[in-house]
Amino acid sequence: MKNINCKNIFTIFWILYVLLMVKVAFANVNTPNTSSTKGVTFFEGSWKEVLTAAKQENKPVFVKVYAEWCLPCKHMEQTVFTFTQIVDYYNRNFINYKIDLESIEGSKFKHKYNVSLIPDLLFFDGNGQLIYRDAGQKNMQELLTMAHNVLTERENELLVVKDDYKEEKEPTLNSMRRQYEAGFRKPKFLYDFAYLLKKHEAPYEQVVDAYLLKSKNLKDEKTLRLVYDFANDLNTKAIDILLKNKDVFTEKYGVQHIRKKIKNAIERTINTAIHSRNKKLVKKVQKTIHKAALPDAKEFEFDMLMAYYEGIHDVEKYEKIVRKYMRKYKGKDGVLWHTMACKLMGASESKRNLKTARKWIEESIYLHPQYYNYESYAYVLKMLGKRNEALTAARKAIAIAQKEGTDYSPLHKLFKRHLPPLPPVDLLVPDETTGVSKI
Repeated sequence: MKNINCKNIFTIFWILYVLLMVKVAFANVNTPNTSSTKGVTFFEGSWKEVLTAAKQENKPVFVKVYAEWCLPCKHMEQTVFTFTQIVDYYNRNFINYKIDLESIEGSKFKHKYNVSLIPDLLFFDGNGQLIYRDAGQKNMQELLTMAHNVLTERENELLVVKDDYKEEKEPTLNSMRRQYEAGFRKPKFLYDFAYLLKKHEAPYEQVVDAYLLKSKNLKDEKTLRLVYDFANDLNTKAIDILLKNKDVFTEKYGVQHIRKKIKNAIERTINTAIHSRNKKLVKKVQKTIHKAALPDAKEFEFDMLMAYYEGIHDVEKYEKIVRKYMRKYKGKDGVLWHTMACKLMGASESKRNLKTARKWIEESIYLHPQYYNYESYAYVLKMLGKRNEALTAARKAIAIAQKEGTDYSPLHKLFKRHLPPLPPVDLLVPDETTGVSKI
């Protein structure tokens, strides 16, 4: 065997070292930079306790809103929130908190902060004021950039609040909030702050009301526009001013726009009333409808009452409202009679409701015989145990459907043992030239 000198030994070790470095390099390329043992640490406790911890540690709060059925949420949980960079940066700089959208706390959070997409990623200061938010699945770099921007903004805003508001400066939401909390109330500041809050989907009612206490001159174009833009809820001064000066706003924006604006504010308030089960808000809605003198006030009031009782699942009062509505209406609208019959059955399939629904559908057929009301008539008769009458109604519905080229297979499926078999699928398609079935 030949002797191996020092030069050969050095060469062998150098080759082994290079091979090892190549292996490590490839391992780093193919393996994400993650922590296999733990991810971002999320605070365990109530929202109040989270804010207390944020104040004590002088850190902002990061909130992740998720749901068990949300696949992007799970993907981020298992991958992005385990990256070492994310774990280190978020654990060091934030109090992290996650909220299940399906929980009681999640339901309250959804309503308060208008959560419409998940995952929803929100940042708050220690007082619970929203600083920044974004929604949807994010990668590591997007999460880091988001967090960096929040911290940079926070650092800039820890300066002493100035007693002046410079119009040429582009203020951030948090800086304006600090000035507002410090007692700054100049009209120009309040005006800009209100629109910035609206842009960030944050509560703005108090700021709008503060502005309107100082600026009541409707000859001012800016004030007129602000009232119109923020008259979105019955719990604001904006809607009160709009209602008291309806002629001024009608002349400016048109009667249809103002009516729609008032109705939207009422509908939004009803949704709030449903969520909080607040009967006082319902009374306020009724009062506003009468005050606004809408052309279809009675029908609209009934619609709102039905929406409320349906929303809080009060079946007894819902049925009562539906019946009262139809007694007062007594109209010649076949579609309406059918719609209200379906609403009544939707509330409860009691014998009483089924019998009433039958009468209303018969009225609908009398006024406007169509496939849809004969179909519903067949269903309700079957539910009442009137098999022969139900079959007769079904045959009439199918006859109309064949003339119109309407698909009647769902109805046929219900009575298939007592009706002739369905024709081939292509014969149910309307003729392209006449729009009528080939049958």
